[in-house]
Amino acid sequence: MATGLPCIGSNIAGIRDQLRQFPELMFEPGNVQALEEKLRVLLSMPKQELKDLGLQLRKEIIDKFTIEQEVNLHAQFYDKVCKRKA
Repeated sequence: MATGLPCIGSNIAGIRDQLRQFPELMFEPGNVQALEEKLRVLLSMPKQELKDLGLQLRKEIIDKFTIEQEVNLHAQFYDKVCKRKA
């Protein structure tokens, strides 16, 4: 996604967070028919539409998953864990 390429993903933690704004790109884990359908949709899209989708995905990642945000989230997690043990 960060490279600007369109993608699909399983509806699982982590992937779900990244594709939250694009539910049409997710499929349920183990659902081979849904995976096939998502792949067919991507393969049938015009090149410009694929490029635009890839750019939207890249923007989403850049806007939502900054280094600063991730560092802060990890720091909050470690603070919580350390407080529980004290």
